[in-house]
Amino acid sequence: MRLAGLPVRVQSALDIQQVVEPYERTLNTMPRRDRVAWAEKVQEQLLELLPADAEIILLAGQRYREDIEPFLRKRGFP
Repeated sequence: MRLAGLPVRVQSALDIQQVVEPYERTLNTMPRRDRVAWAEKVQEQLLELLPADAEIILLAGQRYREDIEPFLRKRGFP
């Protein structure tokens, strides 16, 4: 996906192939261990996808950012 000519990636608590009716899964109600496991998967994906000079804007609630934001900062992303 592109927004204003820039690549955009949307990350979800669900696998993109997973069919869910209704959509009720959220990190806000997941146990900590499940949130950490989700964040570790996202971190791996980000390392594969992001160029070293990427600018990242996280539009997510606290639970979604809590293990992603420190990970990105540690690796030098602004």
